Amino acid sequence: MSLICLVTAVGLSACGGGSEEDGASPPTVVASSASSSPSATPSMTPSAATSGTPSVSPSATLPGATELGNDPKARKELRQAIIAMLRDNTGTYALDFGTTGDGVQERASFRIRPRAFEIRRYFSSPEGTYTFDFRAVGPSAWMRSVDKPGDGPRSWPCWVAMADLAEGAPDELGAFLTSEVARTQPPNAVIAASYGIGREYTEDETLGSIRGTIDLVMATSLMGSQAVLKLGLDPQSKATAPAYFDVRNGRLHGYTVGLRGLFLALEEQGADLPVNPSGMVPGSITVTFDDPGSPVSVAPPEPSQVVEIAPGTESFGDEMEACGDRQP
Repeated sequence: MSLICLVTAVGLSACGGGSEEDGASPPTVVASSASSSPSATPSMTPSAATSGTPSVSPSATLPGATELGNDPKARKELRQAIIAMLRDNTGTYALDFGTTGDGVQERASFRIRPRAFEIRRYFSSPEGTYTFDFRAVGPSAWMRSVDKPGDGPRSWPCWVAMADLAEGAPDELGAFLTSEVARTQPPNAVIAASYGIGREYTEDETLGSIRGTIDLVMATSLMGSQAVLKLGLDPQSKATAPAYFDVRNGRLHGYTVGLRGLFLALEEQGADLPVNPSGMVPGSITVTFDDPGSPVSVAPPEPSQVVEIAPGTESFGDEMEACGDRQP
C-alpha cells in the first residue's frame, strides 16, 4: 500500500500534541482580521510551483533517536534560530515529501500573527497529480481543487469553507476542522519547526548543520492532517522523531525528517503501519523556509467563488458545477 494513499489531500492546520523540552515555545496565534489588500502573495502564482512529482530523498541514513548526542551549544543555536523565525512572523516555505511519482508537495506563504496563509498542495500518485489550494484569514479557512488527472472537468473549481466541509466529514475529522487549533494556528510546517530540539552538530551540510529531534505528532501531520488519525498515533503523544535542521547565520532555513526514522518512531508508539520501517525505500519530508519578514497579504475568496453548502448533501455537486460555470 502506498504511504501517500494513507493521507488525504486536506492538509490544513495543526493536529496538536507536542514535546517542547526547553526549545522555543510553539507559536500562539491570536485570530483576527487579515489585511484588506486583495492581492495574493507572489509565491502562490502558478509559476512559483515546481513539478508535481517530488524528488527522491538525498539520504538513505537518517539517525535514530538513540544515536543522537546532547550538545548544549547545538541546542541553543537551534532554539535561537527558531525564535528568530517566529519573530519574523512571515515568510514562505516549500515542503517536499515522498518518492518519484508518489508524494506531496506544498508551496506556501504565511503570516503567524494575525493568522493568514495560502498553500498550494500537489498530491502525486501513479494516476497523476491532484492540485489543491488552501487559504486562511483569521479563524476562517477555505479549500478548492484546482486540477486532477485525466481529461475530465476540474472537480472543485470554487472554494469551500472548511467549516462547511466539516459538516459532511466523519466525526473525528469534523471535530478537528472546527477545533480551536484548526481555526487559529499557522500551517503544520511552521508549527513543526517550532518543536525542534538541537542535539548535536553534523558535517552533512546537504541535510543540515544540526541533528536533533522534532515532535512526532507534528512530524506525522506533515504528511496530511489525517495522517495522525490514519496511522493510529495518540494525538497527545510526547514522542519525538529524528530530524536534521539547516541553520545558517542565526536563521533556520529548513529541516528534514527521514521517513524511515519517522516510521520507526511511529512503530515504537504502536502506530498501525502499512510497511515494515526496516525495509523502507529511502525517502524524506523536507521543509525549506525563505523570504523571512516579507510582506504577506491574503484576502478571503470572493463570495461568488464560494459554495456555501456542505459536501454530502444532494445539491452539492450541482452547486459546485454551477459555481464553476460562472468563473472566467
